[in-house]
Parts: sequence; structure tokens; C-alpha cells
Amino acid sequence: SRNRSRYFGGGSVDAVLSGRDFVHPRSEPSALSSFVHGTVHFRGIASLSHGFNELKRVGGMEKISLHSRCLAREFVRRIRLLKHGNGRPVCVIYGAWSDYDEINSDAASLQIPGPTIAFNVLRCDGSIVGYNEVSNLAGLNRPPIQFRTGCFCNSGACQMALGLSDEEIQDNYYVAGHVCGDKKDIINGGPTGAVRASFGKDSIWEDLDAVVAFLGAKFACDESDPTGDSHTIQTHDNVPMEYTVAEIFVFPVKSCAAMKVERWPLDSRGGRFRYDREFALVDSTGNAMRLHSFPQMCMILPSIDLERRILKLRAPGCDDLEISLDDNESRSSVETGSGEGRRHIRVCGSKACAKVWGGTVASDWFSSFLGVQCWLVRHNGTNSPKHHGRELEEASSTSSSASAPPIGQQRTKAFANDAAILLVSQDSINILNKVLSSQGSKHVTSRHFRPNLVVKRENYQYGDVRDNPEDSWSRIKVEGTAVEFKSEGHCARCQMVDVDPTSGMKGKTLRALAEYRRRGGQIVFGVFLSVSERGKDGDIEKDGDLGSCHGISLLKEYEMIAVGDRLACM
Repeated sequence: SRNRSRYFGGGSVDAVLSGRDFVHPRSEPSALSSFVHGTVHFRGIASLSHGFNELKRVGGMEKISLHSRCLAREFVRRIRLLKHGNGRPVCVIYGAWSDYDEINSDAASLQIPGPTIAFNVLRCDGSIVGYNEVSNLAGLNRPPIQFRTGCFCNSGACQMALGLSDEEIQDNYYVAGHVCGDKKDIINGGPTGAVRASFGKDSIWEDLDAVVAFLGAKFACDESDPTGDSHTIQTHDNVPMEYTVAEIFVFPVKSCAAMKVERWPLDSRGGRFRYDREFALVDSTGNAMRLHSFPQMCMILPSIDLERRILKLRAPGCDDLEISLDDNESRSSVETGSGEGRRHIRVCGSKACAKVWGGTVASDWFSSFLGVQCWLVRHNGTNSPKHHGRELEEASSTSSSASAPPIGQQRTKAFANDAAILLVSQDSINILNKVLSSQGSKHVTSRHFRPNLVVKRENYQYGDVRDNPEDSWSRIKVEGTAVEFKSEGHCARCQMVDVDPTSGMKGKTLRALAEYRRRGGQIVFGVFLSVSERGKDGDIEKDGDLGSCHGISLLKEYEMIAVGDRLACM
């Protein structure tokens, strides 16, 4: 019956074209999402009499229209005046306001365009700043600014304004995986939506001032800042630096508290620390629960007992819980649609194959503490591949075991967002704390960034240069072992860094980072690492001492990394 529907409301489609028969119903979090056409505005209906009284008090719709259009007209005039140091405009305006002639038009005329302005921000080279970046930085502004972004549930007008062909819209969906309401704001260098400023009855002149000041301060660059970033990240000369491992953290359950260890096995086969982010909590929609939405998760303290092969869990006010790591003892018999307790869950937009773990005992324990129905799941081998931009569900494993895959199988980051290992330097944290002090905010520790490795060196003089040393590292060698890490790029940060890992309270860390750690539309801090195998693919010794092949050191199946290990960073 859904396919025969001749009407669909906002939020019920993934992609649609206004000029041809092309509609893809919403598929996430479930197929039922495509039946959602909005809710009757019953609260508005109940307030109608109060609304009419308010209209009468302010002088009617004509007064409101004149007031809001006056603000919109001034806003358009001001953002047209915003220029980069090379003379290029900071904003491009769409719709009726793009052709508006402010000189030869009467400001009091009701014939001027309405009080909503759709626009995009431009870098000094003319490229588009993604609307997601604009929105995120606006939320960090003081005072905070809330924009509406995307296509505003008007796909036809959006397509026309951005000059996108039907084929480009379809490619954005099929190839890049872009769906209505997601964060994919730039595809192949072009925008998928815009930013909208709206003025109304309660808008005031100071609101306009704040928005224009924000756009000028954050995006207008002078000739000495060609990137448009407020502070360009500096790099060091490619000279090896001597560091030591200061802290090691393992996160058995995604978004829960860290397990701090003195030494821990690095799984050379899987490319990550053993059991790191191997478990996660999922809600009733199949989405992994995350710390910024459930801050109390930081109070759950998981730990791994390698000898007993036990996952131990502690939380305030709860009895301790122990769950076996062995499949035959702990695998849930709950049927979840994929057989053998397996199900596909979504982690930060990507699908992963998982097994419900610990059964109803674990589910009841977590649900009771967090106050929301949830299940503990364990990663089931590999991460889902992508095909034409749409994540494909993995085929269920024929094995009943959730233990590590055979040597040589595809490496997996388990439930980590982007990469399996995250490193930050204590030097970078010291620099950030200096910025936080200048803003009157509390200092942070390494735990705020949920790293696996924290490294340090003695007597590092950072002065006034906001220069994180790990930015320029491409390789890191662990001395005395065959382990060599390869840098895979910066870690883009979100509001999760604002959550105090000991209390769940939120601070202003992301706002401070936005002042000097913007790169390519993201706020970055720390670097991702992968394990670089020396020798031929698959040259991994399972047991015994470090091997060699034609004079080349080989990785053991598990290499121990310990606090105090010396690193050569280059």
C-alpha cells in the first residue's frame, strides 16, 4: 500500500526527484519509517485562541511581515558586503533574494521577498563550505546560533537553486549514499543543500548582528590565511622524535569508561588492541548508543580478565556482573532476525554485524542502570563493506564462534568509528589546556578524547605556537619490537569531547578546539593509526619469539605494548 501512495510527508523518504518518478522511501531505522508523514499539530490547535490574541496585540500580520522583512533585507545587505581578503564574496544567496535590488526597492513594500534567506558560505578560493560545518560552528558560537540546513523539505527548489541535474541527484543517492537529513553536505566538491536564516515576530536587531558577526569572524579570511581556517595547523620537519608511551587505554564496551592498563596485547592480525571496542550497547532501533546521548555510560566500568576470559562490569548502585568471553557459554539464544543471535546494527551511520551477548541478564543489567531498554552486542568478525555508497549487510558467518578470525582475514576496527587505534600526545593536551585557561574553562585530561595511546616527551617547549606534534607524523616505530604504526589521518571531533569522563557533565572543549584546530571543514585532535606489517602479507608468527624472513622482522600474533616503551616518531 505504501508504494501506491500518491503523497508522502517530510521525513518519510531517503531521496526524491520532483521532475520524474523517482522516490526511495525512508529505510532507517526500520522499514516502518517510510509510513511517517508528520504529526497533527495538536498543541498548536489548542493554542489558537492565544495566538490570535498575540497577533492582535502586535498589530496583525502586516506589522509582523513588515518587521521580519525589514530584518531580512538588512541581513541580505550585510552578508553581500562580507568579502575575503582577495575580494571574493563570503556568501552566495539563493532564491528571490539573490536578484533583489536593494537600491531601487522600497524597504516598506510588501512586494520584497519573504523573511527567509537561503545561502551557502564560500571559502576564499570560491569553494563551498559544507552546511554541516557552518551549523556545527554556529552551535559553538557565543551566543549559540541555530540554522536550518539541508534542502528544507523542498527538494525541487533545492535542486534548482544548486543547479543539480536529475542524474547528479541520483548519483548522490546511489553512489555517495546521500539521503535526506544526513550530514553529507559536500559531494564531489559541490553542495547537497544550503543554510537558511529565518526572521519572525520575535527576531530582534541583535540577532541579525550576531549572525553577521559570526559569518565574518569564522569564514572571512585575509590574504595571509588562504585556507579560510581560523588557524592553520602547523607541521614539524620530518625529523624522528623520541617519545615514550605514557598511558594505554582499552575500551571493551563502546562509549563506556576506559580500562587503563600498564601493558596490553596488540592484535597484529586484527590491527587493534585486543578486545578494544569489541562490545557495544544498542537500543531498540538497532543503533549503537553513544556517550554524548547517554552521558551516564561513562559511569559503567568494564574490564577484561585475560586469564579467566571474563568481561567484568561495574556501575554505581549495581551489583558487579561477569560475562564469559567464550561463545558457547554466553551467546544469547535471542532470535534477532539473522539467526544464531546475530543482527546488523548501525554505528555512526555504518552497518556492522554483531551478536547479542550475555542474554537477558546483561540486557537487564544495562537497561536498569541507563533507564532505557538496550542489549549488549559483540562484533562478529569484520566491518561491512560499501558498494555504491550504500552499506551492504554482511553475510552471516557459518561459524558459531565469535572468536578472532583466522590469520590473514580482513582486519577490522570492530565498533570504533573510523580506525582501530587512536593516539594523542600529552603535548597537545597541554596546548589545549592553555587555550581553555585563556577562555576561563576547566582543564581536560587525556580521557576526554578516548585514546588508546597517550605519548609524551620530556621538556617539550610549546610556547605560544598551537602546534600539535603528532600532526606531521607518518610512521611510529615501537623500539624493541617489530611493531610499526602508520598514521591514517586526523580524528574529527564532535560534542563527545565535551563530556567529562568521570562525571558525565558537559564542558566547552569542542568550542576551544574550534578556535585553532579546524581543517578541511572539521575540528580535529589526535591521529588514527594502523599496524604496518613489515615483510610479506600474512607473515605473522603465531607463537614463540620474534621471527625473521630474509633479515626482515616479522610480527607475532600478539605484541605486548607497555607504558614506558620508547617510540621513534617520524
